[in-house]
Amino acid sequence: MSAPAAPAAPAAAAATTSTAATMAPTVTPTRNLTTVSGHITSASGTMFSIPHGIGFKQFDGTDWNMWSRTFMAILGIHKAQDVLCFNVAPTGVDADEWGTVAHCVQMLLQLYIHPNLFSVVNNDTLYPTVHNKWVRLGTIHGGESGSTVVFNQWTILVDSRLDDTQPLAPQFAKLNEARINLANVTMGITDNQYALILLCALPASFEALQSILLASGPAGTLSAENIVVCVMNSLFPKQ
Repeated sequence: MSAPAAPAAPAAAAATTSTAATMAPTVTPTRNLTTVSGHITSASGTMFSIPHGIGFKQFDGTDWNMWSRTFMAILGIHKAQDVLCFNVAPTGVDADEWGTVAHCVQMLLQLYIHPNLFSVVNNDTLYPTVHNKWVRLGTIHGGESGSTVVFNQWTILVDSRLDDTQPLAPQFAKLNEARINLANVTMGITDNQYALILLCALPASFEALQSILLASGPAGTLSAENIVVCVMNSLFPKQ
């Protein structure tokens, strides 16, 4: 008596499995570019650049609203705009990718804002993130121009006296910020006038340097930048 034939079910099952595998669609992982996490992941592998044909100039203190909108649009092309909207990486965003994108955006911001204007926020203690810097720049250059604001800025500028017991660089930056704010509301002063204000603001310990600078030539040749450089150089051994 011959042995019974082996059941054919396994072979059929194998054929079914093979057919299903052949018919199953191939799934390609994609980035979700509609979320902050997707934006940052995409931007972290991007080489930032200004699109060809866009006449994007360095910000010189005028028309912040237009300039900032253009800058934000350029970041949007690279999916990097979120670092200016959030102070820290939102939940679900890779911290290393966020840091990479934030660093690139800050470097781009620093390149396209005049050094004198960027110096106001170039302090990582007061403005530790690029978001902090962006918000502060917007407050300075896109603010209101009421009489009270103008009066307050003039008071800061002409009544300030530098304190030589504290670091002078942040104090110079504050005076420069007041000057910029006045310029933004068409109340600007010349470099020569600003130089005289800086000389007047120097503490008594700089009286000798003050005399040397005043005697160095006609008052009309005084330069605010030169005064700041001379003061900071004289402090080099102490600060």
